[in-house]
Amino acid sequence: MVSGMNFGTEILNNLYRSVIKAGGTEEQIFEKLKTGSPLYDKWAEDIIGNTTHPFSGNEYLKLLSGNEQYIVSACEDKVIEESDGMFSYVDSDFAKYGANEKGNATLDMPFDVYELQKSGTFADFFTSVTGNLDAMCFTHGQIRSIVKRYRNWLRGDGWANFFLFKSKGKFFVAYVNVYADGALLARVRRFGHDGVWSAERHHRVFLPAKLAA
Repeated sequence: MVSGMNFGTEILNNLYRSVIKAGGTEEQIFEKLKTGSPLYDKWAEDIIGNTTHPFSGNEYLKLLSGNEQYIVSACEDKVIEESDGMFSYVDSDFAKYGANEKGNATLDMPFDVYELQKSGTFADFFTSVTGNLDAMCFTHGQIRSIVKRYRNWLRGDGWANFFLFKSKGKFFVAYVNVYADGALLARVRRFGHDGVWSAERHHRVFLPAKLAA
């Protein structure tokens, strides 16, 4: 394996030869290396991926999952109400509100986990991330997959885990409660619900990754 020093020296030598061949000067090379360049960051990102989290939180939300990447796997959409024993209770309002539309199959998608650190309504803390609500939506199938595979990330003690989704052109928030006996309850509210959720409960908010603040 080539050592880091030798590898770096070879890169600089190649850079020097390319710049001089193109009519540049040693002074230009020195100044560029001294001041840094976004180009170098782009090279690094192309090689190892973007290691800077695009949204690390704000006054309402605190990122819990860090730069670790968690993936909700590709899945066929299944409505939360499907009676397969996953949830001990499913809110009848899914059907009442028309919030049970079956969506399309999805591809692998990274997601992040946040904690509510300032009390607010759905509109307060979701729109504090981005005004593009569609970008924050999961499907029913993805919600089920996250709950099943990443149960360790769910807030316990009966408090809420929030997931934004869309059904029949309208936005809703599903929230899953986990109780000490292992029971999972799935409830739903319209996005415009004006109830204020307390930060003292440390509710959790799940969002697709790569969101802009």
